Amino acid sequence: MGRVCPTDYFYPEGALRAADDGDADVVYAAGGLYGNIEALLELQRMVSLERGRVRLVFGGDFHWFDVDDTDFSRIAQAVGDFEAISGNVERELGRDETSAGCGCAYPPFVAQGFVDHSNEIFMRLKQTAHRFKEHRAWLAGLPTYRSIRVAGERILLLHGDTRSLAGWAFAAESLSANDSVAACAGLAAATSCSWLAREFERVDARVIACSHTCQPIVRTIDVQGERRLLMNNGACGMPNFRGHRYGIVTRISSGAPPVSGSLHGIQIGPLRCDALVVQYNSDAWLTRFDRQWPPGSAAERNYAERLMHGPHYELHQAWEQTRA
Repeated sequence: MGRVCPTDYFYPEGALRAADDGDADVVYAAGGLYGNIEALLELQRMVSLERGRVRLVFGGDFHWFDVDDTDFSRIAQAVGDFEAISGNVERELGRDETSAGCGCAYPPFVAQGFVDHSNEIFMRLKQTAHRFKEHRAWLAGLPTYRSIRVAGERILLLHGDTRSLAGWAFAAESLSANDSVAACAGLAAATSCSWLAREFERVDARVIACSHTCQPIVRTIDVQGERRLLMNNGACGMPNFRGHRYGIVTRISSGAPPVSGSLHGIQIGPLRCDALVVQYNSDAWLTRFDRQWPPGSAAERNYAERLMHGPHYELHQAWEQTRA
């Protein structure tokens, strides 16, 4: 439980390449809200400042810490007002069986204790979800990817990687130069430029936006003379860097600069792509979290240190290997 990758997580060959979900002037790819109401409010504020055709797409795992009925309902209603793709959390909440646990498909470098606590978090969350029959039915029917065109360029929005809903090929660890961690799909780690180039060609995307792994990472690569971009936003509802408490959301536009501050911006053809700060009210969120997950609980053991002080991950690590 928590390490397996269910067979229905894998994408049929050609499915990602064939997807077409319309166009937009601005796309927000908001993976990993994790039930953070305060981050939700900040995302709504940020999107309200935009102009033109704006699409906010929640990139899966928007439920997680929200075991309180009121919080769960509030997240469900708000996400339903925008767009969403399923993460492993939503996929497993939408069905009755529990053999996959949280469905995260954690790779070997994640400690077993963390996996066990994640399964405990999920089982408690599932008890809450069972009180929302209609929402569970909606979760069960969510798509697992979206393809949106911005300035004529194809943007592919995923939760995991290009092979699986819960794939880890786009994790920071898998993209590191000397790492041999295998993705959920059984592939070698995405350390090879040729592997990453083939994936961009296979799915026919200019930009791939994902999350799932909880650590932001940005990579560019040339494919047949054309620059492509992979942006993993880490989590919009949790701290992403040591000493910082903000979330991160990926913004892709047809050239208009972001109203909010950009941590890292990059031009890909006609596209402007930014990692934006989601500066939610951290004190209010910690109060809400502590009420639902007191000391000694599974979520407190796994995440309290990160929520207070950020993970052991530095700003420069996310984009230091971005290729010009």
